[in-house]
Amino acid sequence: MTDIIVKNVTRVSMLPNGAWMVEYDDASGHGFPPETLAWRAAEYGIDPTDTATLLEIVLHEPHVNLQHTDPTFLYNIDQDTARKAHLERVGASPTRVSDPHGHLDRVHKHHLAAHTPEAHAEKVWMVAQVRKGNHAPHHRHQMSVKPKERR
Repeated sequence: MTDIIVKNVTRVSMLPNGAWMVEYDDASGHGFPPETLAWRAAEYGIDPTDTATLLEIVLHEPHVNLQHTDPTFLYNIDQDTARKAHLERVGASPTRVSDPHGHLDRVHKHHLAAHTPEAHAEKVWMVAQVRKGNHAPHHRHQMSVKPKERR
């Protein structure tokens, strides 16, 4: 098992909505769009205000091997089973990320400030459409919905 510590967190403007860049003490890092936590909440049926669980997922996903062909991948199985399997994968990650100095507090606060029930409901709806086969995601965080399927 490898332990890495969050050394710094910055917001950069490399994507349309920016991105969080997390630097680790081993000189590695991880970047993700700010809406990633909201998407994981919608995808896996997790309370969108549970930023600790959502960050645990987002920070450890790069260290687990998950293929879209995996039978427990989100869109291959029911949401509850997918959530349990994903949390187990994340928990068994060979790399453990910790933040003893609270650098991720900025991400927690930003996510909670940006969260609205309406935005969460919209993401949940989009995830449901993918599960029904009504559209295909073009990007992990962008979806194209068939107009006739819209509410």
